[in-house]
Amino acid sequence: MSAQALRVLLLSQAPQRRGAEVAAFELGAALLRAGCVVRRLYLYSHAGAAALPLDGGDRVLDGEPAHVFERVPGIHPGVLRRLRREIAAFAPEVVQANGGRTVKYAAAARRLDGAAGWALVYRNIGDPQRWAQGIRALAYRQIVMRQVDGVVSVSATTLAAARSHYGFDGVPAKTIQGGVDPAVLAPRRAAVEVRTSLSTSLEAPVLLFLGNLSAEKRVDRVLDWTAGARREHPNLRLWLVGDGPLRSKLEGRATELGLAENVVFIGRQENVGDYLAAADLLLLASDTEGMPGVVLEAGA
Repeated sequence: MSAQALRVLLLSQAPQRRGAEVAAFELGAALLRAGCVVRRLYLYSHAGAAALPLDGGDRVLDGEPAHVFERVPGIHPGVLRRLRREIAAFAPEVVQANGGRTVKYAAAARRLDGAAGWALVYRNIGDPQRWAQGIRALAYRQIVMRQVDGVVSVSATTLAAARSHYGFDGVPAKTIQGGVDPAVLAPRRAAVEVRTSLSTSLEAPVLLFLGNLSAEKRVDRVLDWTAGARREHPNLRLWLVGDGPLRSKLEGRATELGLAENVVFIGRQENVGDYLAAADLLLLASDTEGMPGVVLEAGA
């Protein structure tokens, strides 16, 4: 089969606008433009705001990330069964698994199906030592990674960390840094309109956090920095664009710091370019990152 007709299946966690999922979605669009045959699969659904669109052949496998089977044994049999069915029907030549949760499912399908006729490429997006320890790390090293045919990582640092943690020395590996399409980031609203909608004056310094409200992003630090900066700039605003499991806790923390009038929890948004263009300073406080897409977006 010619390269132009390469059949590629992209497996991601959920159709949500987060770094890994957006990168996989845009990769699929680029592959389609190049003449490939592409299907996107998602382990879990996403019913919140700013969901990624599901194109013709895209499928959601209806898993639940908090299901007990995701912890023990680590894979939901029903989700795995649906994944194997989709793979058999699509007959890909390459399956790309974006992130740690997806690669374990793809590896299980590969192992069960034997000589499946497709190559498994794992896209590593961060430092696995942050989440794969003990029995989980052993399972990935001894079982999951032995099914992988190639590894792509978003930075040399994360690739070195993954290689050290998983020990896939005999597997071809490459660093492919991310990029952004400036056209996708083009603002749809003028800065004055965005600020007005968020009760923010044109003179107010605006700090921006853009990402998931989860533990590793350390939004608590962002709030602490904002509280310190407000002493010199009492009219500053902090816009938090994103959502996640720590939202209610962070809302409480903002109140404790006396920031109720300075902080706006905006939630997930489809067009982040509006907020990037209307803010003054991006804040990133994460404990760990691979190649932060938000930094590339802000730079663009």
